[in-house]
Amino acid sequence: MRELKKGVAGAIREAAGPLVERDVRKLTKLADKLSGYAYHTIAPPRMWPVMEQSAGHPFLLNREAGEWRAYSALCPFCKQHLHYLSYSGEMKCFACDSQYSLGEDTRLTQLPVRRANTLLQIGLPAREEY
Repeated sequence: MRELKKGVAGAIREAAGPLVERDVRKLTKLADKLSGYAYHTIAPPRMWPVMEQSAGHPFLLNREAGEWRAYSALCPFCKQHLHYLSYSGEMKCFACDSQYSLGEDTRLTQLPVRRANTLLQIGLPAREEY
């Protein structure tokens, strides 16, 4: 009788596994949509920090204390592209002459980063679909 219970429980677990995985994927997609971010997959750079662009949105990808961090490369004041100054470790807007320190400046918009196997997914602000 115990073997029968184990066999039935194992069969149910095996049959329900793909269904649960599919539901988890659906819930993840829904959570991403509700968060207001569209996730774009990129390969981790070999050297950092590095300026990247995906879906027309520039961002800076950096590794800080063993964690990947992404910052929007749009100036919070004038919305022009920021430039990374490697000699000072800062981002600068040449349009309004503002400077921002990585990791210290709270005015920079930090973007969500998550790992997908060996790749990185960067959450960029979702655009309105018309």
